[in-house]
Amino acid sequence: MRERVDRIDCHEPHFERARFEADVSGVALRRIVRVRTPRSLHDELHANCEPVPVPDHNSLEYIVKRMGHPRDVVDGVEIYSRLAEKAAQRPYVTDIQQTILGLSVEAVRQQLPYLKEMVHMNEVMNLDEVAQRARITRNRVA
Repeated sequence: MRERVDRIDCHEPHFERARFEADVSGVALRRIVRVRTPRSLHDELHANCEPVPVPDHNSLEYIVKRMGHPRDVVDGVEIYSRLAEKAAQRPYVTDIQQTILGLSVEAVRQQLPYLKEMVHMNEVMNLDEVAQRARITRNRVA
């Protein structure tokens, strides 16, 4: 466990912002699945995990429409993974699209150990509150 929290970030497992936010469904997906995290753990995740490939528009739309409201980011990754696997089985999905969906699932699941730690830290430290206090402190200093 990390000893001190310097800065609190917000992590979305589908973290290539420009690529995911080029599609309206990608924007929605990034808003559904996110978690607060200390900067050090966030940096560690990005150093050790591959970027998540962006599925084609139709598959992304299929997934987002069925995502619902995950309990937390780990649940969101599990739901995303199941839906991406189902999306790959649709009859009109090409071999390339199936491959990208499979790689997307693999890449997002790489993050699970980090995401589980982030969820645990949120439960123990209430990182939303820590981030809010840090914003208030920075505003007072400025």
